[in-house]
Amino acid sequence: LKKLKAEGKRLCNRLNLTRLAKSVENSRSGCLQIMFSVKTHKEDWPLRVIVSEHGTWQKSIALWLQEKLKILTIDDPFLVRSSDEVVDFLKMNADVGFLACSLDIKDLYYSLPHDKLRSCVEDCIQGYGVVSFQNAAGVTVDDFLDLLSFYLKSTFAEWNKDTYLQKEGICIGSCLAPISSDILLAFHDRVLSDCLSALT
Repeated sequence: LKKLKAEGKRLCNRLNLTRLAKSVENSRSGCLQIMFSVKTHKEDWPLRVIVSEHGTWQKSIALWLQEKLKILTIDDPFLVRSSDEVVDFLKMNADVGFLACSLDIKDLYYSLPHDKLRSCVEDCIQGYGVVSFQNAAGVTVDDFLDLLSFYLKSTFAEWNKDTYLQKEGICIGSCLAPISSDILLAFHDRVLSDCLSALT
């Protein structure tokens, strides 16, 4: 784990992200901490694994990545940022009949494929404008994507003195999980929207 932290610091220095490299160096922990939450709404009350990045070098990198991802415009025809949007829409269209469905994706964060996520982030950056993004981020798109991939492959967690790696998806508790899922789902929602438009 110390080698991985050193590799993260080297990568940040190579990208001239000296403040981030310093933050990685000064972090207290190289492992995410595991917590459990009971799914009381499910039969047999199974446990959900949640991680805490607090005090880790991974958190430093994740916060930097999150800050840059937040400047992107997510083109999702079905994204609802607040339930108030749905309520307002229904109020304005009270006399119209609608059919609607709501989908829940089981283990969404755990299911986000790293390669597809990287590709969707790259597409989102292209939609925003490569030069604008690079100016805002201070790194090239390829370097940004390399740092994202490095983070995704570095989510080691510790439990009972054993170390585990989240090999697929993103840990619940990662500050990158919500925006990453929004970016990936936006791709699928655009495909779905095109299919629905073709039916009408």
